[in-house]
Amino acid sequence: MAALARSLCRWAERCVVSRGVPLESVRSIHVESAGSDRAALRAPPDKFQRKVDRVFQTSAQGIGQRRFWETCRLLRLADEASPGKYAVALDGHWLVTPAGRRLLLPGLPLALGVGLEWEAQRERIQPFMMPLTRLAVVATDLDGEAREVFTRELLEFLHTDTVCFGSTEPESLRVHQDRLWRPLLQHMHARYGMHLQQTRGQVTGGGQSELVLQRMREWLDSTDHWTLTGLHSAACAAKSLVIALALRDGVLDSSGALAAARCDEDWQCERYGFVEGDHDVDRALLGVTFGAASVLFRALEGVPEATRKTLAERAHRGEASSRRRAAPTCVRV
Repeated sequence: MAALARSLCRWAERCVVSRGVPLESVRSIHVESAGSDRAALRAPPDKFQRKVDRVFQTSAQGIGQRRFWETCRLLRLADEASPGKYAVALDGHWLVTPAGRRLLLPGLPLALGVGLEWEAQRERIQPFMMPLTRLAVVATDLDGEAREVFTRELLEFLHTDTVCFGSTEPESLRVHQDRLWRPLLQHMHARYGMHLQQTRGQVTGGGQSELVLQRMREWLDSTDHWTLTGLHSAACAAKSLVIALALRDGVLDSSGALAAARCDEDWQCERYGFVEGDHDVDRALLGVTFGAASVLFRALEGVPEATRKTLAERAHRGEASSRRRAAPTCVRV
């Protein structure tokens, strides 16, 4: 766990440097021990919470309101039922999601990542620099109905999955696709026992067997909210559940997922040119999405599955306020 936390800090430092944010924000995150989760922090007043809500409501590509908090710290909460639970505190107040649930994070690495995103904000809040926070909020607010929507959408990707529709010509494109996609199809067979049908030379048709869909649904139903949220975010970006699962399983890192998702586009750019303001923007947005999902998956590796599921169950067991709940949507950050 300690090694994973150090790795996440190094990743976070690189991200901060690349975006021109002072490194002091990385080192100013304090981790403190606290008592029970109910006694550790104060509930945010309405005015404060409205400002937090606006952070989540602002477009991921936009510039938001001014920074409205002075201190950001992490609290390690003492709870025998779900050890390894952390909270992010802004000026001593809980971070509360749009559905009114307290944001509780499984494990120190993920808490460090989310806390850093808040501490790294300067005069104006930049939501595009908060991809882990957005994933954490969606996972926390993911109720039974929204979870079923996520699961159905992920299963639908299997019928139209990017890696299941290859080309027959030109030869160089076919070779390029095979080099990037064949290992992913082999991984699906080795890891999940699923032989996916690949269609070549056409953009319609194909589809997977009912047995494949049934096995994948059973696996998705067994996973926790955090993993499902990361998969949904990556699959929406890649238009591929296969790529998302490879990212989750460590077969691909974020750069590998980007190459697999943009296989055809990158091949075309090499031959016909690169359009500034289009291709570069798309690569950047996809890179942030895959990077955040990858960090989420790696951070969860050190957290017992029981802890992840316990946090979700507690968040959905009467801890939501009476404020109107916002349904989670496809996460593209």
